[in-house]
Formats: sequence, structure tokens, C-alpha cells
Amino acid sequence: MKVLLAVPKQNNCIQELNYFLSGYKADLYIFPEGFLNSDVLEEAIAIIKKNEKYVITGFKDLSENGQQKALAIDGGQIIGEYTECILTKGEKQKGKKRGEIPLAFAFDPSGKCILLKQKEYGGFLVEISPEKSGEKVICYCDDQIPSLFFRLAEEQ
Repeated sequence: MKVLLAVPKQNNCIQELNYFLSGYKADLYIFPEGFLNSDVLEEAIAIIKKNEKYVITGFKDLSENGQQKALAIDGGQIIGEYTECILTKGEKQKGKKRGEIPLAFAFDPSGKCILLKQKEYGGFLVEISPEKSGEKVICYCDDQIPSLFFRLAEEQ
């Protein structure tokens, strides 16, 4: 399966969406946090439908006070939605802003980094094997262990 990790230019997501969907051949296109927002979602979905693509994208829901979400869009239909609801202490302290560090990265099942691009614009293709994706046990960062989520939420 070919996956495109997009690092788009800021401030014109519709133009960038068109660029990546028409300029790269992939099975799955992944766009960063906050790439789309409520103002352009309808137009973006129409473009994805026209191009018959499968997209996972970051989405800023302006109708819900800018809540960050991830949307899975298949052929013009939103088939999945995830809402970020817990910020870790480290995320809060960093005070990161969208687009501050353009970044694309991917790891193979053994944990070896197979792609790391920082501060580079473009589409970066990686080949993954769904058959091998379950070979490694999922590990969490120290501040993102699920059993700690209740404590992190209390610290807000």
C-alpha cells in the first residue's frame, strides 16, 4: 500500500489538496493537523470525491471553538472522525502552533525510522504492508500511557 504523507504550504488548503491528489499516485493520502477547517470542508469533500481518493486529514472544527479533529474521507464521504479530547502536559507546555514545524515521519514494524522530513514541503511516499503492520506490539510515550489519561485530564 502506498501512503502519501503531505507537508503542504500554509494558507491555501484547497489549492494544496488539488496539488497533492492530482500530483501523486497513492492509495492513502494523509494531511496534517488543522489542514482543513469548517469553512472549506464541503469544497474539499467535493474534490476528494471527484478524484476518488481515500484521505485522512486534520480538521479544525470552527463550529466547536476550533476543536481539532481527524477525519477519514473515502470517495467524498466522511467515514470516520476522531476528536482530540485530552492534551498531555507536554503538549500544553510546548504551546505548539499549526505549521510551526512541517514534519513527516514513518516507522517500519520493527521501530526503524524509514522516513523523517523536517521543514520540507512536498509529498513523501512510503510503502507499507498491511500484513506486516501487526508484527510489533504498540508502545506508548511515557506521558501517553492510556492508564494515565484520567490523571492528565485532571491536570487541565
